[in-house]
Amino acid sequence: MAAFLDVEKVSKTYGRGGGVVAALDDLSLQVAEGGIFGLLGPNGAGKSTLLRVVLGLVHPDKGSFRLFGKSLREAPGVLRSVGGLIETTRLYPFLTGEETLSVLAGYAGVSCPGPERRALLARVGLEEAAGRRVGGYSLGMKQRLGIASTLIGHPRAVVLDEPTNGMDPVGIVEMRDLFRDLAERDGVTVMLSSHMLDEVQRVCDHVAILHRGRLAASGAVAELIGGDHLLLDIRPVEEACRLIGDAARPQPDGRIKVSITRDEAPRLLSRLTAAGLELYEAKWQGRDLERYFVGLVEEGGDDR
Repeated sequence: MAAFLDVEKVSKTYGRGGGVVAALDDLSLQVAEGGIFGLLGPNGAGKSTLLRVVLGLVHPDKGSFRLFGKSLREAPGVLRSVGGLIETTRLYPFLTGEETLSVLAGYAGVSCPGPERRALLARVGLEEAAGRRVGGYSLGMKQRLGIASTLIGHPRAVVLDEPTNGMDPVGIVEMRDLFRDLAERDGVTVMLSSHMLDEVQRVCDHVAILHRGRLAASGAVAELIGGDHLLLDIRPVEEACRLIGDAARPQPDGRIKVSITRDEAPRLLSRLTAAGLELYEAKWQGRDLERYFVGLVEEGGDDR
């Protein structure tokens, strides 16, 4: 699959002298075209800086990157194929939602007629607020309007920094559905950063985790967190482990974690009970992205 983004050995520092902070440190990363890609990391890990670099808002000190196989120097117009929303949405409070999209389309030099503007607002759940002044919008509504603005001009990709910031649970679910719809129905590549790990696990196909400006991990969500395992409360533990073999991992609480497939489980449980062992509980337990993320960051040391 072709790459939407190809970052090669990019570094970016802020400050001078003893106050220099390396926001990005020799970072290399590739994001395939299509699907939803999540960018994770603690505060100060370099997520927003990377997104600013991708959108041409910040120039890296070292390294290079390409969008759809082209550098900004070779093809400055490639940025017209990418919509972007960085951190808190800043909008003109005296304009209505529809007027805001009209002004932003003018700035971008693209056509966005009235029916298209209203369709974009409807898509982010602001159809009824299209004629209201933005100054009266809640934070979540402003974020929705910001997301709508990234879709002006039918981009091939959108880059979103904390896109559900300020939204209530219903709004978060609606945006999750929108991102999935953009990827699956419209073929738009969605790249987003977020601190909401549960939402990232629900919506993203692939993720990258940054720590101290470097790439700590990258891959398909399912591959990073691993599959389910079977957790057994059974006695005696020693005999159960002997019968299960190498797939058994005794736990501190006296239970046994078993790495097998769901198809293999019924046969194993039958064999254990037939051997006279006392089985009190058997349940599937999955690893989540939050545990993986915390473990990875803690292993890498405190964030600076």
